[in-house]
Amino acid sequence: AWTSNDMMHPSGSMPIYLTVSCCEGLTGNVDNDAQNNTDLADVIFLTAYLFAGGAEPQCMGEANVNGDVSGNVDLEDVIYLVSNLFLGGPAPAPCQ
Repeated sequence: AWTSNDMMHPSGSMPIYLTVSCCEGLTGNVDNDAQNNTDLADVIFLTAYLFAGGAEPQCMGEANVNGDVSGNVDLEDVIYLVSNLFLGGPAPAPCQ
């Protein structure tokens, strides 16, 4: 129990926790460029991360391009992104 002497959580109050996502709008900006572009550089960045020991994306939410509800980032995301960019496939999923 919190006491009235605890200035951070006065008696009867509850702490509030917020979840803030780094992903905004649509997914796909895997390399986190300042222009929020989705392009070949994102495909290369994601492929390097998944298969060549490349750097982890700063925002894993951006890498979940196919919108998999589990949040998994895998080969399907690379294929989805390539399909969108070069084959007229569906747009990247909205951020979750």
